[in-house]
Amino acid sequence: MKEAVCYLLLVFLSSFAATVSLVACKQTYIVYMNAAHRTEAHPTHAHWYEAHLRSLSIDPARHLLYSYSAAVHGFAAVLHPEQLPLLRRHPAVLNVHPDPLLPLHTTRSPHFLGLSPWPPAPSSRSHSLDPAAAATDVVIGVLDTGVWPESPSFDDAGLPEVPSRWRGACEAGVDFPSSLCNRKLVGARSFGRGYRAAAGGGDADKPREEYASPRDRDGHGTHTASTAAGAPVANASLLGYASGVARGMAPGARVAVYKVCWTNGCYGSDILAGIDKAIEDGVDVLSLSLGGGSAPFSRDPVAVGAFSAVQRGIFVACSAGNSGPSRSSLTNTAPWITTVGAGTLDRDFPATVQLGNGERYAGLSLCSGAGLEDQMVPIVYGKGVQVGSNSSKFCMPGTVDPEQVKGKVVFCDRGINARVEKGQVVKEAGGVGMILANAAVNGEELVADSHLVPTVAVGAKSGDSIRDYVRTSSNPTAMLSFRGTVLGVQPSPVVAAFSSRGPNTVVPQLLKPDLIGPGVNILAAWSGSVGPTGLAKDERRSAFNIMSGTSMSCPHISGVAALLKAAHPDWSPSAIKSALMTTAYTDDNTGSPLVDGAGGSPATPWAYGSGHVDPQKALSPGLVYDIGTGDYLAFLCSLEYSTDHIQAISKSTNKTCSRRLPNPGNLNYPSFSVVFGRRSRRFVKYNRVLTNVGVSGSVYNVKVSGPPGVKVTVKPTKLIFNQVGQKLRYKVTFTSTKAGDPVDMAFGWITWSSEQHQVRITGSSRVKVGDPCLFSRHLIKTNVPASKSHQFSTTTLSILARWTQAGRRPRQRELLLPLTQLKGNMGGSSNVMPVISKIYCSSSPTTLTVRKRPHVINGGGFVVMNAGHGVVFVVEGCGILGVKGELALKDGDGGLILSISKRVASLGLLGLVSLDVDVVLSVSQGGIAQALSTRRRWSGYLTDFEGRKKSVFGLTDPKCPMSNAIRIHLESSGHGGGWDFQVHGSFVDRTCTIEDYSGDIVAQLGATDMVDGKELYQVTVQAGYDQAFIVGVLAVLDNIHGESTRC
Repeated sequence: MKEAVCYLLLVFLSSFAATVSLVACKQTYIVYMNAAHRTEAHPTHAHWYEAHLRSLSIDPARHLLYSYSAAVHGFAAVLHPEQLPLLRRHPAVLNVHPDPLLPLHTTRSPHFLGLSPWPPAPSSRSHSLDPAAAATDVVIGVLDTGVWPESPSFDDAGLPEVPSRWRGACEAGVDFPSSLCNRKLVGARSFGRGYRAAAGGGDADKPREEYASPRDRDGHGTHTASTAAGAPVANASLLGYASGVARGMAPGARVAVYKVCWTNGCYGSDILAGIDKAIEDGVDVLSLSLGGGSAPFSRDPVAVGAFSAVQRGIFVACSAGNSGPSRSSLTNTAPWITTVGAGTLDRDFPATVQLGNGERYAGLSLCSGAGLEDQMVPIVYGKGVQVGSNSSKFCMPGTVDPEQVKGKVVFCDRGINARVEKGQVVKEAGGVGMILANAAVNGEELVADSHLVPTVAVGAKSGDSIRDYVRTSSNPTAMLSFRGTVLGVQPSPVVAAFSSRGPNTVVPQLLKPDLIGPGVNILAAWSGSVGPTGLAKDERRSAFNIMSGTSMSCPHISGVAALLKAAHPDWSPSAIKSALMTTAYTDDNTGSPLVDGAGGSPATPWAYGSGHVDPQKALSPGLVYDIGTGDYLAFLCSLEYSTDHIQAISKSTNKTCSRRLPNPGNLNYPSFSVVFGRRSRRFVKYNRVLTNVGVSGSVYNVKVSGPPGVKVTVKPTKLIFNQVGQKLRYKVTFTSTKAGDPVDMAFGWITWSSEQHQVRITGSSRVKVGDPCLFSRHLIKTNVPASKSHQFSTTTLSILARWTQAGRRPRQRELLLPLTQLKGNMGGSSNVMPVISKIYCSSSPTTLTVRKRPHVINGGGFVVMNAGHGVVFVVEGCGILGVKGELALKDGDGGLILSISKRVASLGLLGLVSLDVDVVLSVSQGGIAQALSTRRRWSGYLTDFEGRKKSVFGLTDPKCPMSNAIRIHLESSGHGGGWDFQVHGSFVDRTCTIEDYSGDIVAQLGATDMVDGKELYQVTVQAGYDQAFIVGVLAVLDNIHGESTRC
């Protein structure tokens, strides 16, 4: 009888586990289809997709989210992983990918860009862009968080009737009647099925949390839409700052809003649905201030949808990302997308911190109301007023003591949590003001925020001095004063420190970003649903807000593109891009080269691409580099993409690679990026074709400014265009003249000049040895000797090399802190907790920055950087052997530190059986089953030179969790408690901590304030704890939650 009971229990457990697995682990997938398999029996694509799902016993009424036809051939559906093999085997299915979550990349601009003033001067209309009279037939589609339609920026006064060709609609929804659209806001739609599916119903159905309509609760979408095409609004400001006429780049253009982003980001399925409908509606320009990590184009919904848009003649601009100043941090790198970085304006909001010792420090502030300039006020350092937490220096919630803060100014370090949240923490603790100091990674660049308390933001250097004063003075005091708005700031523009950088990881032969535009402290319209900080407790309301990010620079370029589209309706999207890039400038308003805001040194094309946009010059570029659909397909073939991938991207039914480029860099792109392969091959040849859009009879002569160590030869050196529209070809040969010598970055230009025009193309050259962070093995197919390799990329010509001798271990990278600083802290075990090695323990708390890598590179993973931007750890998602379930932790030079393996836990069921299964039964003392959870065992191993493994730590993965904290045990545990560390909080939200068995916080995660989303975050490791061990734990958490370490 007991055997029967046990058998029944096992059957029940197996059945219940299968049910739990099917329900809890479902997710949304995007399925790309080959339309050649669609027959006449299916009158529409939607009908065909539904029939296809039914043939696989999948109910489309329950599982189908979207049917796509314009952007791609395919659909989005909620499926279980067990249903995927059968789906993928169907001949009509090209590709199936999980639905990615992409983050948002979150006035003076028109005047700064040289656009006509408002109202425009009549004498200037025939010689320059007149935005007021232009682009009334152009529709800009904005994919973002929606729109606040009542904003005066969407007033349609003076606009003619909506173009008859427009096919869009104004969809009614929660607090959004269709009557809110007008001649300015010509369309508004909402796409939230992917978001709701991921949220299990989610906040999209709760108006207080998120409007289930095109209405914008966040403010980001309203800001970007009005930046692109907002109507002129006089006396606009944020609480008196940046006062003046606020208008978009193309105030005469129409706006169509597609809400695809929600409280936690933007799902790929929703983005594709938005692009799909925007194409059908008839937009002329698409603006997307969002993006994820770098990925192959076939797996990137933005790249795939944008391809079809460009095929239809739609210009597509996307933000580059806010993960700078780290190298290779770009997103949206497809060549048919215009990738936009960020720079500053010549406007500032200066403030001053005066200390009790008489020292004064310049800063930035958007303080509203009374300041703190009448008297000296006591000042405290957040770290010195903590309440049971080591995170008080960052002024995180619940970390500062109100009794010590009340009535004082609090000095807070930037990092971990949002900047505006720090001000809220200070206010709630009774503080009267805040000084917010940049971390070293932020440099001296200051970003304006409208804090809840009077606040001055200061650079890293000033912050160090103020911090030292507060720590050493017996009675530290400070006075904060504010100077309002100042114009004509020099130098400007400056490349924003947060703006993502090249080189391009997906295709090294393409220089990205393409160019930069204004993206720092931009005034634009705002949602009436939220205060300027975006915090729930901010009860202030403003019709306008000041924001920073490549999210802000992207709509600047979108608006300028609309003006060019109106002036040259026959230009292709690539011609518009070429005009923007070849006329961009690289000198600031002092006549000096553009400066990098991250460190104050001259910026490079990896930061600014071809330069800063110049709308007036872009109107008449003289020559353009045009690219057609066939050219893009030949480019994809040169990347060795499979036929299925190319068909999925292009919607082709029978595309074969009958034509391919000899090198991806041979795409007719308006910049160069050269890759040197084998050492024996020291030259690269590219072809380019120029189209005359100027006047007939134009004669152009070439001028080359090559990089050091590279000889650049152009043939012919003269081009004569007899007529408008004529195309002429030239060839460029790049020859390395420093064979075998290590060289740093180098950049150059090729300029074609006539009497009327200068057409400049930027190039970068780069030689890089064995860096898996930069180049995907399936893209680069050069035969490189084991000892040395070279690679060369461009926009302005840059070169970098690192050399190692074959058979020798690469030299050890400089440790997080010099060993001399650790002496004296290594003697007692109470000060140091080495798990892997003492060399990874620091004598003081250390904040590291974690940045995800694209999945095409060794399974993705992430890199970990110190305050000086140096890479100190690398995590690879496919281990050292390239297999699933294996992770590799390496040092900054690629030396293996730790191997991390996953295996299914062994299950002992009531002491009767032991099976290798995915289900673990947790039994209470009374013998009643408490919960079922999937569990997999992770172990970290050290490997010696003979290949022998030594286990260091282990933890259990509560897959589809119904569990509490994740616990970690060390193999050399000394306290006998069964576990040594545990993870509390949400890794996904970057709010978790790692604590030891006594409850002390060992490491704290937090989202960096340099980027929206999860692509970049920070971890602070306390003094004495092993940083390599902490990074190893993060690698496992990343894999558990299916983020970047997917093999």
